[in-house]
Amino acid sequence: MPAPPATLVDRLLDALVNAVRQRKEPQGLVQRLQRWFRALLAVVSLGYLGFLAIVLALLEWHGERNWILAFLLYLPPTGWLLPLTLLTPLCLLFRWRLVFVHLGCVLLVLGIYMKPRWSLLSSPAPGGPTLTVLTNNRGEANRTSPTKFIAEQKPDIIALQEAGREDAYQAAYPELHVKAVGEYTLLSRFPITKAEHLPLSLKNLPVGARFELDCDGRTLVVFNIHIVSPRRDLDLMRGLGFPVLILAPARSRFGPMREQYKASWAERREIVRQLAELIQKEQKPFLAVGDFNFPDHGYSYHLFAGQLTDAFAARGRGYGFTLPGTTRNPLTLFGPWLRLDYLWSSHHLSPVECVREPGRESQHRAVVATYEWSVQ
Repeated sequence: MPAPPATLVDRLLDALVNAVRQRKEPQGLVQRLQRWFRALLAVVSLGYLGFLAIVLALLEWHGERNWILAFLLYLPPTGWLLPLTLLTPLCLLFRWRLVFVHLGCVLLVLGIYMKPRWSLLSSPAPGGPTLTVLTNNRGEANRTSPTKFIAEQKPDIIALQEAGREDAYQAAYPELHVKAVGEYTLLSRFPITKAEHLPLSLKNLPVGARFELDCDGRTLVVFNIHIVSPRRDLDLMRGLGFPVLILAPARSRFGPMREQYKASWAERREIVRQLAELIQKEQKPFLAVGDFNFPDHGYSYHLFAGQLTDAFAARGRGYGFTLPGTTRNPLTLFGPWLRLDYLWSSHHLSPVECVREPGRESQHRAVVATYEWSVQ
């Protein structure tokens, strides 16, 4: 009686049995598949490293000049390492030496792009008069207060944004001079001789105020800055908003929304440029402090960093993230991942130390820096 014809299942099982029998033969199916998979892992790992280097370089130096990069700037940087959660275990099983490429990716993100600072280890002792300055955005404080941090640091100058309650602050700090201009409040051990809004606004909101102080015979200008948050634009790109705005045809109902989104970032970029130009034209010794609402990467940051001194970059320690104070995001270990609050200075003032407030669950953490006056 003739044997019944082999079915597709029979042929597949026969092929599997033969592959198992020949698994150690160099030209067997198993060995060929393993070589192919090992080569694929090498291509993917090296390609991922190259892709990461290009994207992070674009974020660092191009940033807000492109609307897609502008959105990516505000995401947790550790998210760029998520592919390793799949790639690294596979490489450990099939090609363990590629794990060194993955370590290079981790170093690129955590050690280079995220800019950890360790300069306090060699911070010199000040040799002349010093000035301690603190900045904090008081909006969305979650019923918390920087009072304890202020008491510990004993700043000479306190610059607050989203504050404006001059009488309340004067009552709380009777030993200090207090002046409010709109939402911008300055508390100072030194007399405040002048206070006015800056002639710049974004979304119909002023971006800052200029204060003049008499510091024991020296005039010091303090620019108290709060550039309105891009939160509304960022929320538009959350979830499916990101692929929809990228892929939607120009004539669809999302086309005008995309153009409006681009225009919003262009407007922000121009205001930041004008603000940097205005501050850099100041002839008197100055500080520019506050909530600038741009991260320490990208076009906006380098506009300032190219001409002014970032106190935390010069004399900080760690990452110095100031926002958000608390989060449910495991990628950030449930803590902040953005540095948006800065203390910039002219060449008349040299930062000696810069510290971020630890632990408080407000939207913004306070930052304090101590400066030494340059010899005049």
